[in-house]
Amino acid sequence: MDHPIPSESSCRNKIDELATGEKLRLKSILHEKAIFLVVDEAEVASQKFMHVLGGDMDHPTKTYMLDYVTLEKSPNQQTVTRVKDMHIERPQFQLLLSDAASYMVAAGKH
Repeated sequence: MDHPIPSESSCRNKIDELATGEKLRLKSILHEKAIFLVVDEAEVASQKFMHVLGGDMDHPTKTYMLDYVTLEKSPNQQTVTRVKDMHIERPQFQLLLSDAASYMVAAGKH
């Protein structure tokens, strides 16, 4: 079977569409639930990333990849508080798991 290879822009559009759909799905799963977040940074091939995982406190064995951030420099408190862009209400937010880096401790207090 011959299938045409989609263009690069077509693939990017599809990835954006799938990511948007997945974010909406996760938002509906975690809506009005007590949630936990796991935030950590990693370095792969000299590129730094911050990963944000989360889940429902009532079902802690099921964890979702909520976001990742490509970092231009070492993470700081402002980078971590970007999680607020995910529209998680403070009463929902019950637990933050991370390393004990000072910027993580400061971000957890806000």
